[in-house]
Amino acid sequence: MFWLTARRIPAIACIAKCDSLSSITCVPAGAVAAVKRVIDAPPEEGLVVESDAVAKLLSTGAHRERMDRFVAAGGQTREAEVLDMQTILDAVLED
Repeated sequence: MFWLTARRIPAIACIAKCDSLSSITCVPAGAVAAVKRVIDAPPEEGLVVESDAVAKLLSTGAHRERMDRFVAAGGQTREAEVLDMQTILDAVLED
C-alpha cells in the first residue's frame, strides 16, 4: 500500500532513499507516472487510485521480466532481502 506509506513518510526522506538505492531513470516511465498519480490522490480516494494503478500496470505484462530478475537474484528469500538487497536491486533495475 504505497499510498499509505507515502502519506506517513516525508517526501524528502523517500527521495533520499530512492537516490541511495538506484536512479529513477531505471524505473519504467509508466510506473513513475502511476506513483505520481497515487501520491497526489486525495485521502478519501488514495487506496482506490492505488488499486487502479497497480491493475493497469500489471495488465500490460511489462512487469514480468523484472519480477523474474528479482526472483533469480534471490528476492523473496530472507537472506537476500536482509543481507544483500543492493544486489537484488541492481539485477532488477538493469536494462
